[in-house]
Amino acid sequence: MNEYNKHLLLLIKRLLLVLLLFLLARVFFLILNYPHFSPLGFSEMLKVFFVGMRFDLSVIIYFNIPLILMHILPIGKVKNNRIYQGFIKWYFITINALLIMIDMADARYFDFTLKRSTAFQYQFITGSDEFLVLLPRFIVDYWYVILSWIGAVFLFSFLYSLGDLRKNTFLPVRSKAVSIVYQIVMFAFLMGMMLVGARGGLQNKPLTVSNATKYTSAKYAPIVLNTPFAVMTTFGHKSLEYREYFTLEECHEIYPVLHQYEHADTSF
Repeated sequence: MNEYNKHLLLLIKRLLLVLLLFLLARVFFLILNYPHFSPLGFSEMLKVFFVGMRFDLSVIIYFNIPLILMHILPIGKVKNNRIYQGFIKWYFITINALLIMIDMADARYFDFTLKRSTAFQYQFITGSDEFLVLLPRFIVDYWYVILSWIGAVFLFSFLYSLGDLRKNTFLPVRSKAVSIVYQIVMFAFLMGMMLVGARGGLQNKPLTVSNATKYTSAKYAPIVLNTPFAVMTTFGHKSLEYREYFTLEECHEIYPVLHQYEHADTSF
């Protein structure tokens, strides 16, 4: 049980580390776009930052499900294997670095849309023929975003290494029945907690982008949200289909919007 609990403690530390990374990304987003949210009082800022963690936790759990399972599975000393822990490390750093890259890149793109980017925006941008042509220009113009992201990933990797498994002493796995039952019960409990966290709580429907306005005004909703969450929750949604029932000529015949008056006063 002692070793199983230590793996749980490692998991908690690592998830808190990702939350810290998302917090830094939110601060970065606010610094670059503060004129759009001014005035923002200190109490309101604390509120949107606190509520934002709920949306952060949802997307963190979804994209880190393999990592979470590898920590809570009751499989004994297999979790101490170097290859096992090596996979956890590189998956953890790579996936979360990509999430933060999306979030921080959108901090600058917000100037053009005044909202968090969704899956539709990313499909439109990456599907454009000009995307690869404009990409080098964006890198040059917004070099500070890239440097900030590299710095955040470096800090993330460094803090991860401080809590590495190799720096912890684990007791041998006991094969007692009590230990096995405890691990199975904890696994079932943590699976339930993971489900609750991923859907954002115990409400009837999982969190969506629109839920942000329940906690603050629409003006501050982009601060509450994070871009990976906005993309994840809008992925696969169908956009409105354009329908044309009448041609422009038919519309003018049925309901003309331009009128010519014979005795119109043209003196002014």
